[in-house]
Amino acid sequence: MDKKYCLTCFKEINLTPIRDFLENNPLICSNCLSQIPIKLIKRKIFNTSILFLSEYESVMKSYLMNYKEYKDVELAKVFLKPFLNIIKLLYKNYLFIPCPSSKMRVENRGFDHLEEILKVNKINYELVLTKNSNEIHKNLKMTDRFNQDTISIIDSKKGSLKNKKIVLFDDVFTTGNTFKQSLEVLKKENPSIIKGLIILDNYKIDELKIK
Repeated sequence: MDKKYCLTCFKEINLTPIRDFLENNPLICSNCLSQIPIKLIKRKIFNTSILFLSEYESVMKSYLMNYKEYKDVELAKVFLKPFLNIIKLLYKNYLFIPCPSSKMRVENRGFDHLEEILKVNKINYELVLTKNSNEIHKNLKMTDRFNQDTISIIDSKKGSLKNKKIVLFDDVFTTGNTFKQSLEVLKKENPSIIKGLIILDNYKIDELKIK
């Protein structure tokens, strides 16, 4: 049997009997897996049910940095791996729609980070939304982020979401501005339901006093 190495620490993966039975393609070692906090908390925000998978202030933050900023595209396989069975159970027959990144960021990175995560995990998705501004949110003050209005639906996708069940997907939720704008655009397409799925919870509601 070929040796397998952890995508995060690069050490050889030595599986426990349980993991060996449950996983046919292990990606990370048991030690790295144990460091990923399992949150699985639902909140109702913007009148929408949103499931948060893990904590931002954790090892996942560094994984995300290496993935997005240092272009370690192999890490796309890691973020949903501990949660994949429950995701597929909860959102069976749903269409995932990733929140959009600016075109400049996608071009500089060489890939759409959310699309790549969905693709490698074989989750049903469509690129429906586009961001018309290249302003990077992390460079804005939190209160200024809600003054942006930059997201729209791709022309060829208009009318394609009627009566569909949708999961709006993003990697990090801080102010929720990108999620909120995306949500409002999608509502106009008359889907039957929209839910949210966020990988890392960094919600700043208490600081912003936004309901």
